[in-house]
Amino acid sequence: MKNSAPFFTAMALFFAIGSYVLLYLYTNWSFYVMWLVAWGGATFFLYAIDKTQAVLGNWRIPEQVLHLFALVGGVFGGWFGMFVLWHKVRKPAFWLILGASTVIQGVVSQWF
Repeated sequence: MKNSAPFFTAMALFFAIGSYVLLYLYTNWSFYVMWLVAWGGATFFLYAIDKTQAVLGNWRIPEQVLHLFALVGGVFGGWFGMFVLWHKVRKPAFWLILGASTVIQGVVSQWF
């Protein structure tokens, strides 16, 4: 089967941007909360696609993409994807990246 990872990565990127715009237009949340919600949803979307593809034995979303989305602000979506979908829990790099992302987002949250 054709590798559709770039397509789904682009979809997740558009999802994050679109979600942020909608949250900006229809809520009075702070910039940072909207950012975390938008990127968290996009990251969870990628984890769900990757888990589905893993079960089916098809192409996968590159781990670097999952890490990047978590670092940019999708840390909660990453944790949610790990524990709700039980995905990537045996990979130490994911624990490290999500842990570091949590610390980074905690520090950044002090500015907003």
